[in-house]
Order: sequence, then C-alpha cells, then structure tokens
Amino acid sequence: MNNMVVVRNISLYIFYGFIFYSFSYYLDSPYLSTFLHDNIITICITLVAITAAVRGLILGKITDLSSSYKDLDFTPTFRELKISVYEQVCMIFLAIFLMIIFTSKKLSPIYLEHIHYTIDSLLTSILLYNVYILKDTATAIIDMFIAIDTKNKSDNSD
Repeated sequence: MNNMVVVRNISLYIFYGFIFYSFSYYLDSPYLSTFLHDNIITICITLVAITAAVRGLILGKITDLSSSYKDLDFTPTFRELKISVYEQVCMIFLAIFLMIIFTSKKLSPIYLEHIHYTIDSLLTSILLYNVYILKDTATAIIDMFIAIDTKNKSDNSD
C-alpha cells in the first residue's frame, strides 16, 4: 500500500465518521458521543493489542514461508504491518488530544457546538478506522491460512 492509498483510506474514514456522527446528531441521540467519550481510548488500545497479536501470527507464518521459499520477498508485507501499527498508535494520541480539546474550559462558547460536533465526528472516524484495520488484519490472516491450506492440498494431490 502506498502513501496515496493510506491518505485515501484516512480521508474516506473521516468522511464516514462525519456521516455516521451526523446521523446520530440529526436524531438528537447522545449515545454515540457519550460512548466515544467514555470508551474511545480503551477501545483503541484494545484494538491495537488484538491486531498486534494477529500481526505476530502473520509474522510467524511469513518467517516460516521465507525460510522455505528463499525467492519470496516479504519486505512490502513487513512495511504494511509496520504502517498499520503506526496508524493505530497515532489514532490513540489523536483521540487523547481531541478529548483534551473537547473537555477544555477555555473554548469559546460561541463556537462550542461546532467544535464538539467536529471532534465527535473525528472520534467516530477514529473508531471506524480502527475497526477497518482490525477487519483488514483479520482478513489477511484468513487469506493466509486459506492459501496455506490450498497449497497443502495441491502438494498432497501430487
């Protein structure tokens, strides 16, 4: 995945976050906002831990494959795994930063509703993007095991 794909994905999930939060805002439902304020940091850290465990499994399998198949280059895969870790850690720090701004007593009351709306939309984006990374990582592990199973079946049929 190149930088343009990363920027496109982040932009897409910012858009999704604004749409998703706008729906909640339009319905005058405080649930999403309250949920995010109470849980976003914990959810992000938990998703990092889950994806780190899955990444460890992926790296173990890749190491096994690279020792069996010397001609395969897994450098791009390692780079992508590293980027996704950085993305998730950055999102944790961004969520903390946004919550600090949200709870600030120094914000102008004139713009407070707009600031809160923007922050809640961005927090929604962070949640959705973290779930996307979890889905992407889980899909990678499933695809990897399907490929290994297919390879084993083709080797056994020879």
